[in-house]
Amino acid sequence: MYINSGDSMFSKEKSLLKDSFFDDIDGKKLDKYQRKVVIDNSDRLLVVAGAGSGKTLTIVAKVKYLIEKLGYQEQEILCLSFTNETVNNLKDKLKNSVEVLTFHKLALKIINSNHINYFIASDTMLQYIINEYFNGNIVKRRFLLEYFDKQLMYDEIINSSKLEYLKNNILSFIKKIKCSDFNIKDIKRIVKKCIYEKEKIFLIFTLEILKIYQEELLSELKIDFDDMIIYAKDLVRSKGLKWKYRYIIIDEYQDISQIRFNLINEILKSIPAKLVCVGDDYQSIYGFSGSNISLFINFFKYFSKAKRIDIKNTYRNSYQLIKTSVKFIMKNDLQLKKHIKATFFYKNPIVLVYYDSLKESFDNLLNYLYLEEEKNILVLARYNNDFKLINKKEEHQGMNIKYLTVHMSKGLESDVVILLKVSDEYLGFPSKIKNNNIFSLIDNSDEDIPYAEERRLFYVALTRCKKRIYLLVPKKNPSIFIDEIYNRSAELLLK
Repeated sequence: MYINSGDSMFSKEKSLLKDSFFDDIDGKKLDKYQRKVVIDNSDRLLVVAGAGSGKTLTIVAKVKYLIEKLGYQEQEILCLSFTNETVNNLKDKLKNSVEVLTFHKLALKIINSNHINYFIASDTMLQYIINEYFNGNIVKRRFLLEYFDKQLMYDEIINSSKLEYLKNNILSFIKKIKCSDFNIKDIKRIVKKCIYEKEKIFLIFTLEILKIYQEELLSELKIDFDDMIIYAKDLVRSKGLKWKYRYIIIDEYQDISQIRFNLINEILKSIPAKLVCVGDDYQSIYGFSGSNISLFINFFKYFSKAKRIDIKNTYRNSYQLIKTSVKFIMKNDLQLKKHIKATFFYKNPIVLVYYDSLKESFDNLLNYLYLEEEKNILVLARYNNDFKLINKKEEHQGMNIKYLTVHMSKGLESDVVILLKVSDEYLGFPSKIKNNNIFSLIDNSDEDIPYAEERRLFYVALTRCKKRIYLLVPKKNPSIFIDEIYNRSAELLLK
């Protein structure tokens, strides 16, 4: 009987998917989507994994499968993530000697292997130079007065909160410049294209500070965390890579920045390794510090022969919450379309609590949750300062309460979540700080919808709950996001 190659491959895949190997990975059984990721052998693979879909479990299974089933050596596999916390979590679950590194640790490994002498710059060095720049004689008073539209006298500007805001913007802008692989020449070209005088002055300040900073680093043989990655990329380009990895797996790929991408690209040119990138573009929330969502969304543009596999099941969120949160996030028209499947139903997972007094309503809500016999509560806020507006208690009538900003909560979950101060104001949700024209000059994400990243951050907040999230909303100025989810939410009246 004739069997064509397509039928043969399908039959082989079907057989592999039923392997008992997948029935016990870290005490859990993999679903069919997770199994497809594990057995796939594409040269370039994008794994789109939604919130609560078990992506870490899938990575662990992939590594174990490569070693136990395909005969890879542990030293032939490299796993990368973005924080020490996610790296340590993956190491603990793997329970072997596979290398799991942050990008910075990888960069240092490359630099050290080439016997380069260097010192690591302090995290505060750039901030110190910015402060010195504005405190010293180097600042041209005319430019500073023009930047603030001559609203204040020079001595008033030097001691004002407005100057602190300018300093913080310059700090963020320089960090984004470096993460985006822009250099001083690139910024000079942008200055020439500037239409508005205020933007031009901002860039002039930035250029002068960046020059001073880079000269200080050079004179002291220091590198900062961004230069580490750029320097490592240049070393790989000129001298190659000394380790013959056959598989590179990147976790949280939605957080990739241009300089990290460039480093990986040079490594892949140097060695014939396969690449697996795992992440969720819906949870790309670090654009302000240099991540570039277009590197995720346009994966096939950068890797023409790539394959995409979606892990579709979520084991955290209910059907009702997924339906609301996905509709909400897809207002960002560049997000990837995906079909997320819930494994359970839960009535009214999003509850609106309107308040006159945030402190009073928060206390009343905790009392209500105590009566509902909820034991573990995760309290989220857009900014740390929002926690100062409530009576912050780590324990309340036997309940354990954890407080985090939404950024810090990514990857975590709780039965019940409370989101504070969902308001329409400058430091509300969405925050209006980052909606700044000056940052759009170096933004290469192609997103033009207002508050695109804030929308993703709100999505992250919504998807932390396994049962229910309570949104504390001021009656007088509710967030613009509330209108979008209102018809799919319940309301709770508290006395």
